[in-house]
Amino acid sequence: MAILILVAAGLTVVVVPSAQVTLSPVTEDVSTKLTILANPAARGISAPLGQIPARIEEMAIEGTESSVPVAKRDVPDARATGQIVATNKTDQPIHLSKGTVVATSSGVPIRFQTTADVDLPSKGRAEVAISAIEPGPTGNVARFTVNAIEGQYSAAVNVVNANPTSGGTVRRVPVVTEEDKRRLEEVLAKRLKQEAISKFQAKVKNQEFVAPDTVSVILDSKTFDKFVDEPADLLTLTAHATARGTFVYGGDANVVALKRLESNLRPGYALLANTVVYTPGAVLGVDQDVLRFELVAAGQSASMVDANLVAMSVRGMTVPEARDWIANQFSLRREPAIALQPDWIDLGRMPLLGFRISIEFLP
Repeated sequence: MAILILVAAGLTVVVVPSAQVTLSPVTEDVSTKLTILANPAARGISAPLGQIPARIEEMAIEGTESSVPVAKRDVPDARATGQIVATNKTDQPIHLSKGTVVATSSGVPIRFQTTADVDLPSKGRAEVAISAIEPGPTGNVARFTVNAIEGQYSAAVNVVNANPTSGGTVRRVPVVTEEDKRRLEEVLAKRLKQEAISKFQAKVKNQEFVAPDTVSVILDSKTFDKFVDEPADLLTLTAHATARGTFVYGGDANVVALKRLESNLRPGYALLANTVVYTPGAVLGVDQDVLRFELVAAGQSASMVDANLVAMSVRGMTVPEARDWIANQFSLRREPAIALQPDWIDLGRMPLLGFRISIEFLP
């Protein structure tokens, strides 16, 4: 009976006691800044090169834009008017219909037309009003210079203006130039680019992004409603375009950054994955659809502690011995905390069985 009691007591001492060891490893802030290459030609992730795959998407887009031409030019406005005296050189009356053309005879003829019907008696004369056919100040001619009549009565009737013609004017109007067209194309392309960026961003999948710098717009067809040198209060361009953008999966960039961060750790330290934060940086450039951008990864690392090694090494030690051994073996923020269970067995020593020692880690 005594032997059974001793065996039971021995089993109790060996099996029943347990210990809770709480450790707070030393932590350090760690960070890295790297350049990521998002390359549509890449087949996979390359951490050493900092390269990740990307995909290209295109879409058709169209729009219309208008602007006021900048250049100004004088253009003919009002027509010159005046009076002529028509003389019938024949013995027969002559009827000159409204619209009969008369002109100057020196240099380049300036042509006018009568504004009313007129009847000329034989060997007689009459006055009739005239108006320049072409608007503008070229129709303002000196007296006695309108002296020719066109048509069937050119030999039968003499004409002359006793006074100068007047009233031909110009007005200053906007006129279309090549620069107006170029500027309007630029404005429309910029607007279509912003529309394309918004439409591309609406298509991104989880953790994807489209860098605005990668979005380009090519105007495939352009239609202007006015020609160069044509007077116009407004120039309008309608265009059909192709938009192109590079889609990047941010998760791939995070994988590269995580590996780079882990490679920078001090020996004996491990990265606390749940503390890592990824922050995209500046876009460095786009070259033939390859996007280069910065990425910052920051988090914390902790000194590595092998929980199984701790449990197996401190078996049977007194609590102070276990505490000292752990403190000497590992970098800790504070002294190890050791709690023995149950309270009714207070041997002052760690359990003899390693699996009865649990290790807990706290910040």
